[in-house]
Amino acid sequence: MEDALTFRAYRRQLFPGAALEENALELNEGLAEDTGVKLASSSIDAEVRFTISRIDQAKDIPSFVRSFAYVSGPAYGIFLDEAAGNWRKEIKPNADMGGLLAKAIAFELPGELKQAALERSKSYGADELRAAETAREARRQKALADYRARLVDGPVLVIPLRKMNVQLNPQNLVPLEGLGTVYPTMRVSDVWGILTVSKGALLAADWSQVTVSAPTPVTAEKIEGDGWTLELQDGWQVAPGDRKGDLVLRKLH
Repeated sequence: MEDALTFRAYRRQLFPGAALEENALELNEGLAEDTGVKLASSSIDAEVRFTISRIDQAKDIPSFVRSFAYVSGPAYGIFLDEAAGNWRKEIKPNADMGGLLAKAIAFELPGELKQAALERSKSYGADELRAAETAREARRQKALADYRARLVDGPVLVIPLRKMNVQLNPQNLVPLEGLGTVYPTMRVSDVWGILTVSKGALLAADWSQVTVSAPTPVTAEKIEGDGWTLELQDGWQVAPGDRKGDLVLRKLH
């Protein structure tokens, strides 16, 4: 528990502002996942074994952007069940599962947080992890450059979102800082029809629009591009966008 809390605090020290976003996702998805694991487990031992297996598998997840809480939520839930049985009564919109655990076990962070975190990390294969993360970062930067070229700098099709229903894989998302998040695969249904993506689409941070690369020649009913297809409902059409070469989906008047 102390190792987890030390790593958590050091990571958040490195990335100011991360705590608010992480806490929100743990309270939203993490608590729900913890409940699901508990209901599906025949015993406490089964719950612990399953959660440990999820932690072991987490190293193979391509991205933690929206998926980490499915692992951390049940793990902290088990810790809190052990240390503070009625901890759920203290859950509020601004709660921090790590903070609740630290309070329950009377844990105080070491004064030299970085040194303590690095020292404790030696027991968890820190050198191998650092090498793997360095290689992962190189792949991520390459993917970012490709997505930026196709979905930001090059000609694109911008599709407004009105009453969308989105199916996605939370384990492979790629943030584009200041622009939104790239969803490598997704399916969006809305008032204009159905968009199916297999090679990346950029979803705006405020969920107001989704952007894909510019399409190949457009037909009346089905529009296609590199790694995506758009099936249109009647009353919608593709029109020129703000930049030369860009297109936008608009409703016919």
